[in-house]
Amino acid sequence: MERVGIALPRREFLRDSAVAVGAVLLCSGSMASCRRAERRGGFRDDYYTSRKTELMEGFDELREHTRQVVTASYGAELSDAIDADARREFESLIPEIPYVGGDGNHLTDELIQASIALALHRAMKRRGKTAEETGEILYRIVEAMVASHPKLLTRTIGFYQMSGFGQRSMRRAALESQERLYPSDWVYRFVEGDGEAFDWGIDFTECGIVKFFRAQGAEELAPYLCLADYPMSEAFGTGLVRNTTIAEGGERCDFRFKRGRETSRGHRPGARSTPEVRG
Repeated sequence: MERVGIALPRREFLRDSAVAVGAVLLCSGSMASCRRAERRGGFRDDYYTSRKTELMEGFDELREHTRQVVTASYGAELSDAIDADARREFESLIPEIPYVGGDGNHLTDELIQASIALALHRAMKRRGKTAEETGEILYRIVEAMVASHPKLLTRTIGFYQMSGFGQRSMRRAALESQERLYPSDWVYRFVEGDGEAFDWGIDFTECGIVKFFRAQGAEELAPYLCLADYPMSEAFGTGLVRNTTIAEGGERCDFRFKRGRETSRGHRPGARSTPEVRG
């Protein structure tokens, strides 16, 4: 992930969906200048806490989809208890979200979304539910969120990602990641397409979400967040195929995109098999 994307609040869907597949920069101008400006300002201990109201509003906007999915699986009473507990848990996690450059890093939102997933996981775990069960719930939430938006909108996001401008943006961001300005950040490289097997790709060699979950003692959840990339790519029409992820013990996360190709759905929770693609 990388954000590689999980369930998103409705008003953030267009921006953060693009972020989840590396399609949008949240700074004007070059990513390099934004991140160097952040570096000059040092680490921001208050970056997330100063936005607490906004973050809690984002959590609340997601609750409609979460409640529907959890209720369908476990009933209304348990769903209400999980919902209230997850909200408290997310609020307590806000000060612990790692700083990776704030608005100067397009993957900052991935850590916020991962924190929402972690809060849900902890609420479910207290009620005897496994990481796999949380992963299944998260997957269904993403499917519901994607389905609630017009196909024209999601395809437009995909068109941007696959465009020359979208690829140039990712090249710049990948080069910046190599500077390793923040220990909790992602590190990745842009992979040029071969014109046949894929149009372009990204290899993540360090994952911010895996680092965060490891620090939180919740590394078991990370592989299930990776699965959310598949319904997102399917909606965007970007033909994602991936062989390996850091969350599952690989040395890298090898995203490969190809316009017009059917997205490999990968494996659902509990069904661990992925098709091969080379690149």
